[in-house]
Amino acid sequence: MFSFSTKAKESKTFQAIQEERREQAERSVLISCPPKINEKKFLDYLSKHGTVNNHFFYNSYGAYAVVEFSSRDSIASLKESTNIPAVEHEAAVPFKSRLLSLKWPGSQSSNQPMPKFKNQSPPSIGEITQLLTEKDSIDEQLQSLTEALQLTEENGSGLSLEYQVKRGASERAVTQSILSVIGKCVDQFGPGCVGVQNILQARCPLVRFAHQPSGFQCDLTANNRCGAVSKEGQFST
Repeated sequence: MFSFSTKAKESKTFQAIQEERREQAERSVLISCPPKINEKKFLDYLSKHGTVNNHFFYNSYGAYAVVEFSSRDSIASLKESTNIPAVEHEAAVPFKSRLLSLKWPGSQSSNQPMPKFKNQSPPSIGEITQLLTEKDSIDEQLQSLTEALQLTEENGSGLSLEYQVKRGASERAVTQSILSVIGKCVDQFGPGCVGVQNILQARCPLVRFAHQPSGFQCDLTANNRCGAVSKEGQFST
């Protein structure tokens, strides 16, 4: 829900508001929820990881919940218990963020109470213009604009969370994509790393490069299978 108020509040600089919101963001997660969700079970599940200060639900191409904990340690605990999804015939890019998906096992009762979803409609241009003309400084205008457009705080057992990730057609395609990016990073940012080659069509895709300071020739793979097979082959010969 977008808040719009002209009530006098304690004056803060825009920089102070930014810092406050940044600190709040570090204690918050965004969770994609099933269409019908039991709010009490949802909060009971999250409370296992720490005190929930604020939360609200909204619709944007699906149901989402913004959850603010009282401590950043709760975010670490929540992420520790969250899984990388595994889907048949697909592969996931293993990326961890604070955008999660709630998995609700079994069927959901159509009679269970639904959470209140907040309206995300912003104030009109006319309302914003009127608000800004009443302020005496740019700091006050920025603060008022932030308060008018921000998402407000007004606005269990058997559950599990998964990281929201990009999916690929196969594990091999995902591996090739990841190694391509890693190869560019090694080439651009790796001190002493030269002659970077992305050998992605090999049976075991790899990035090959030389480390000049040590004189080593390096092969980088998504796991250590290639190295293990190579060592086994060298040992056998």
